[in-house]
Amino acid sequence: MKRFFGMLLAVISALLCLCGCGKKTTIEPITDGFTAQATIRYKEMDVKGQFTCSTDGRVTMVFTEPKSLDGVTLGWTGTQMQMQLGGMAIAVAEDSMPDGGLIRCLVQVLSNVGSKKGKQDGKDYVISGEAEGKGYTLVCDAETGLPKSLSVPDEQLTAAFSQVTVL
Repeated sequence: MKRFFGMLLAVISALLCLCGCGKKTTIEPITDGFTAQATIRYKEMDVKGQFTCSTDGRVTMVFTEPKSLDGVTLGWTGTQMQMQLGGMAIAVAEDSMPDGGLIRCLVQVLSNVGSKKGKQDGKDYVISGEAEGKGYTLVCDAETGLPKSLSVPDEQLTAAFSQVTVL
C-alpha cells in the first residue's frame, strides 16, 4: 500500500511539473524610460556613448567615441533634431548629418515595439517586427525586459546596450 501511494504521489508530482512546462511568459520590453551605454555600428560608422530614451519621447546620445564626436549630444526632442556642444544647442535637419539617421532609426524602432510578442530564447526575449517598412530584431533580457541589442539590417544598424538602467 505504501508503495502504491508513493508511486501515485510521484505521478501526480510529475503531472504538476509538466503542466508548468507549457506556460508561456509574456515579457514586457522596456523601450522607453531607460539609459544605457551603447556601442553602435551605423552604416560604416562606429560610435559609442550614453544613450537615453525618456518616457516623454526624447532621445539623446552623448557621444564618447569616435574622438571627433566626444562630448557632442545629438537628440530628438519629439519634434526636432538637436545637437549640443559646450552648452550651446542648435536645431539641425536630420537629413543633413549621418548621425541624424541613426537617432531617427532608433526612435522609429523603439516606439514601434510596443506590446509586440516575442519568443524567449534562454535568457533573452527576441522581438522581430517592422518599422516604416524596415525589419528589426530587438533582444531584451528575459527577466527584466531591458534592451540588450538591436539590429535593423536595411539601415545597416546594430546596437549593443550595456549598463542599462530604468529612469
